[in-house]
Amino acid sequence: MKKPMIELRQVSKIYHVGGQEVRALDQASLSIGEGEFVSIVGPSGSGKTTMMNIIGCLDVADSGDYILDGLSIDRYTDRQLAVIRNRKIGFVFQGFNLLTRLTAEANVELPLIYQRRSMSERKKMVAEALHLVGLYDRRKHKP
Repeated sequence: MKKPMIELRQVSKIYHVGGQEVRALDQASLSIGEGEFVSIVGPSGSGKTTMMNIIGCLDVADSGDYILDGLSIDRYTDRQLAVIRNRKIGFVFQGFNLLTRLTAEANVELPLIYQRRSMSERKKMVAEALHLVGLYDRRKHKP
């Protein structure tokens, strides 16, 4: 395997709900190399969403280590984590979280605007992405 790009080491996450302790993750470990595709599967309540939120830097583990590109996530500020989410981590939410007033094209373009990409670069990247997933012909449609 290539050098891990994403590595979780003995990660745990505990929620306190109604006076009860719920272990969403209990010492979970995972290693993903650059270019690898990984599926996280399991029954409802097994911690998939919690793990994805930690990997996506939307939540933090209560214990264990999350190493991204060789550096511990603990070293980053909230602002740096926002940049990581914008530039390094692609995240498709279960409910998609698309803006209903925008077209498919505009929804795909939005994060590129936040990255301060030029208009010509954005247009090219949006067209490539929509072609890749078979939605180019629906680029002007709203969700």
